[in-house]
Amino acid sequence: MSASPGAAVGKVVFDSPRAVELAAEGEKVILVRRETNPDDLHGMIAAQGILTSRGGKTSHAAVVARGMGKTCVCGAEELDVDTKAKKFTAPGGITVSEGDVISIDGTSGVVYVGEIPVVSSEVVRYFEGELQPDSDEADDLIRAVHRIMVHADSKRRLGVHANADTGPDCVRARRFGARA
Repeated sequence: MSASPGAAVGKVVFDSPRAVELAAEGEKVILVRRETNPDDLHGMIAAQGILTSRGGKTSHAAVVARGMGKTCVCGAEELDVDTKAKKFTAPGGITVSEGDVISIDGTSGVVYVGEIPVVSSEVVRYFEGELQPDSDEADDLIRAVHRIMVHADSKRRLGVHANADTGPDCVRARRFGARA
């Protein structure tokens, strides 16, 4: 089930300390668990995305991932996750072991074996300042988003606030319009 939108690609890991270790070495990882709990927070922070075989849109993994802006697929009940053997099995006898690369789509809830090319959303690129509405690269969607944001900024009476727990979260919130 789609739990937190976006897409993520990385090596499968089955525990949070390993996720942190590999991420510190520059590896992109996907944390795979039956379900997450607060003890997994450091691994969730280190991971590109989270995949669980239990839970739903209000599960720990889903709620925490959405709050962090991380891609998450929850409740993939057809997956048999064996954290001790460090593997999961999917229908058709497909086995994925720790270190194998998978791609997850948090919008559709689909899990792919292997690396699927991932590109940033044009709207996110616009908010990040990488895509200007008057550039040749901008399409009608970007120009429409820009128009509505300019209009909203001209009419608003309240500022934009954000809940940011880390330095990178603060920087991103500022880029998206939050002010002190």
